[in-house]
Amino acid sequence: MKLIILLLLTTATLAGCTEAGNKDKSLLKILTQLDPTCSQSDRAKAIESLRHLGTNAFPFMIEEMNSFKWHTPEEKDEEVLSRTRRLRTAFEVFGADLAPLIPEFQANLDTNRNFVSALDGFVAMGDRGAPYLIVAMTNCEPPIRLNAVAAIIKVGTNSAIAKLAVPNLLLLLNDQSALIRCVSVETVGELCAESDNCIAPLLKIALTDSDLVVRSQGVKAIGKISMRLGGMNANTKSVLEEISRQDKSDVVRLCAERVLAGKEP
Repeated sequence: MKLIILLLLTTATLAGCTEAGNKDKSLLKILTQLDPTCSQSDRAKAIESLRHLGTNAFPFMIEEMNSFKWHTPEEKDEEVLSRTRRLRTAFEVFGADLAPLIPEFQANLDTNRNFVSALDGFVAMGDRGAPYLIVAMTNCEPPIRLNAVAAIIKVGTNSAIAKLAVPNLLLLLNDQSALIRCVSVETVGELCAESDNCIAPLLKIALTDSDLVVRSQGVKAIGKISMRLGGMNANTKSVLEEISRQDKSDVVRLCAERVLAGKEP
């Protein structure tokens, strides 16, 4: 009798493992079909399957996100990029309903693991995810700061988000990384809604930054803000005139001339 019971338990366990394995394979197939290289019809079917699964898909999505790590750009391979794209699409299917995954997204940022997918998750959540992106701008890891700034522009389309994001963006104008400064300057130009808060630090960047690309982006950002918010004051014009005459880069001087002429920077 004990042997029969043991056999029944073993059979049930094996059946459960097989069922779980089949489910994992099915979910993996769904994710694989989300790849941009798949046909439009396959992608549409995969998206519909995810919607049908609903939150039952979340544990597998978490497992997939936690199963690979982003490294430096030169270490990334096509498989990592492909898996990242698939997860991004899966996150977009659920949008704000991804809220139960916030702790998992945050854990990936805190451990500098799959931070790109974590940021993609917050982007997919829209306004609900924006505060987490803004906090990520001050992360101690430069790649996370850089990608958080690049991500906020995807959701920072309303004034409330912009108002929250701009203070941290202005802090990043002093970042040690020229690339982070450059992207931050550009994003300030897109999101700033109050010129009094933004123009002064941008003028400093345009005048003094050691990187000519950052300086030129500073000038362009001033131009965008001025055009959007109704012109520039005398001090701004004076500084831009100085830049147009004295900057050691032809690119920066020409950029300042265009902004002073009221042309698209």
